[in-house]
Amino acid sequence: MLAGHHQPLSVWVLCLYFMGLNLSNAQIAQELDLNKDDLQFMTEHLRTGIDKKSPDNLVG
Repeated sequence: MLAGHHQPLSVWVLCLYFMGLNLSNAQIAQELDLNKDDLQFMTEHLRTGIDKKSPDNLVG
C-alpha cells in the first residue's frame, strides 16, 4: 500500500498514529513538518487502503 511513495515509512506510521488521535490534517502536517496537500494525499491513501483491507471487505 505504501510502496513507491516519497515519504519514509516512519512518516507514514506517524501519520497513521496521529490519525488515530483524531488530529486534523493541518495539525498532523504541522507535527510532521509536511505540506498540507501532501498530508491530505497521505491520509486519503491510508484511509482507502485501510478500508480495502478491513474484514468487512474480505470475501471468504
